[in-house]
Amino acid sequence: ITPLASAVGLAVPAWPVEIDRKFSASADAVMSPGLLKLTNLTATMPLNTMAGKATVTGNIKAPLIDGELTVQTLDLGWLASAMVMPADGSPVRAASTFDATRLGWLNRSLTIAAQRVEVIPGLALGNTRTDIKRTGQEAVNFSITGDPSPDRRFSMFVATQNAGPLLKLSGKLEATLALADLLQTVDGQGAVAGDIGLQLEFNGEGRSPGGLVSQLTGNGSVAPTSLTLPNFNLSGVTRRLAAIENVNIIDDAINSALSQGDTVVTARPVEVSLQNGNLRTDNIPINTESSSGTLRLSADFSGQKVRADVSLKHKSSNDEVPGIAMRLAGHPLSLNRTYDTSALKSWVVVSLLQKGMDRLEAVSYTHLRA
Repeated sequence: ITPLASAVGLAVPAWPVEIDRKFSASADAVMSPGLLKLTNLTATMPLNTMAGKATVTGNIKAPLIDGELTVQTLDLGWLASAMVMPADGSPVRAASTFDATRLGWLNRSLTIAAQRVEVIPGLALGNTRTDIKRTGQEAVNFSITGDPSPDRRFSMFVATQNAGPLLKLSGKLEATLALADLLQTVDGQGAVAGDIGLQLEFNGEGRSPGGLVSQLTGNGSVAPTSLTLPNFNLSGVTRRLAAIENVNIIDDAINSALSQGDTVVTARPVEVSLQNGNLRTDNIPINTESSSGTLRLSADFSGQKVRADVSLKHKSSNDEVPGIAMRLAGHPLSLNRTYDTSALKSWVVVSLLQKGMDRLEAVSYTHLRA
């Protein structure tokens, strides 16, 4: 399809060569000067199918397109590249300069219904509708709604404007996200499990994808409900430490107990802010029946890194007992998990030493009385 498009002077977005080799399509076509109308359109390509209708008017090098399409899968990253990146076949990089003139190719609207939409790695939607509507000269609104699963919802609105060398956008996101799909450790296991509701309004501008992301700002809220923290068995650690009599086994006792169970916490909604492409929550209060603490989430969209900081402390009659901190950091689908148990270890050592001194004093007192 790429050579055919080039032959008639139409630039198309880059796609895998396999599509060119195995692409086939048929449609009922009505042609007249300045008009191409396609109905009963069907197309097949590797791992995808397409059906629907489309109308193309105007000059082939600057067409005006309307249509209603149904596809099996839709990659939003590819769709965005097709609309705002140069159609020269070069790979899209963070520093690649926008070419948003194709926003002006849309006549009135293009609707794409998809069985599956890839939003970002770890987040796929089913039964999705994408509405693309022209609102002005090279100004286009994107509206995406879908179901990540039967009990989750996803809705995103983005308004784009070609402003010379800059691409400007603003939008709103409302979604229920499954953290186990978005945050995974290096061994492919869910780093945090449970749903989190996200509401976010955002805006930004830039000459390139990297520049745009680094300028994103916004605010909103997150509403977690019940979250599971794998390999964070605080109650098990507490039980193990209560039976320790030897300071030499403290490290092994804590490390082995931590990895032998999960902790389920309840959480309360907090505000979230987006500044210079960095998304951060306030400290999220978390609780169990026997412990309390905080969870803080952050995401660096430019660096494609996320971090989750958890701090939990066992509820006891002794408020001096320190808690345990856990950090998950790295690429969202390859996170490293680390713990900070230094304060707790020091407290246990001091407690054991104090118990030993108390026993010695008791023995000395007994001997003195004898």
